[in-house]
Amino acid sequence: MFGNSPTLTLGRLNGIPVRLDATFLFVPLFFLSMVSINRLDEGWPVVLVGTAGIFFSILAHELGHAFAAKHYQVGVREIVVGGFFGYAHLKRQAVPRKMVIRILAAGPFANLAIFFALWTTAALWSSQGSGLGGAAPPFGVPVPSMVETARTLAYINLAMFVFNMVPAFPLDGGKILGLLLNRVISERKSLQIVSVLSIAAGTLMVLLGFGLSLFLSFIGVLVVATNLRRLRRRPASQQRS
Repeated sequence: MFGNSPTLTLGRLNGIPVRLDATFLFVPLFFLSMVSINRLDEGWPVVLVGTAGIFFSILAHELGHAFAAKHYQVGVREIVVGGFFGYAHLKRQAVPRKMVIRILAAGPFANLAIFFALWTTAALWSSQGSGLGGAAPPFGVPVPSMVETARTLAYINLAMFVFNMVPAFPLDGGKILGLLLNRVISERKSLQIVSVLSIAAGTLMVLLGFGLSLFLSFIGVLVVATNLRRLRRRPASQQRS
């Protein structure tokens, strides 16, 4: 997404190399920008929890893709976690369409599962009150703060699920829509429909970003630019003539 940024290998999960992209440095900087200079002592948990939450949410999303791929005997070269993005690098193999759709859907649905897990956990903590069932709060963090943190991370994962299921290429939802359309219409017409819908969705992201987050506007610009390039490509038959 951002080119060939330097990466740091963190280790392996089920034999899959997990790497951290240099652009991930933008994540703690993003949360740090939300903390007042005069309240850095109080705001560091926001930076720490927010950064860790984004990392594990992206990692869970990509592991969803990777484990689904391995289930269908598709090789996984690596997983990369970057600044508010990630990808699972799969080996090029001939795979039935329905399996590809399941692999694509596994990422967002991993985030949806985490949303329900965190939301349930927050509800349990909240119902148990400040005593947390007699157990001491981890790291001395008050229970209300733990509940709020769990809910925030739950919302992050819900947002990742919804965002990635938007029918806009190159998001998972856009790729899934293209594969479904390919079953009933030509690949070229499918590409055109998905690209037009993606440009509309990207434009909406740009407009919404001015009121919500400029990062959303940035993503919208990338979506629009990517699909404008797709529309300009000629069919393979015309390229050979």
